[in-house]
Amino acid sequence: MILRLYFARPRPGQAAEYGEILKRTVAPFVRRQTGCLEVRIGRTFSPEGQVGFVVLSLWDSLDHLKEATGGLWPDPIVSAEEAPLLESTSCVHFEEL
Repeated sequence: MILRLYFARPRPGQAAEYGEILKRTVAPFVRRQTGCLEVRIGRTFSPEGQVGFVVLSLWDSLDHLKEATGGLWPDPIVSAEEAPLLESTSCVHFEEL
């Protein structure tokens, strides 16, 4: 199994809107992809007030992840709706032991 962790830091003042996009659009879309076993969204917080998000998705195989991402699996995938709200994104993958 493959664990994909997508991290996003919204621009100041955009956290609520971006969180809604993740819940309303991104998570349901990912869940519908062949081979996706689970999707979870988390919101980070800090004493300084910085907010970030993580989307954890669990995949049955790297082949299905590659298919779902159009072969762009190593990189964060950001829609046109999300892009203006984001300051930074990153993505990391783990193979389950």
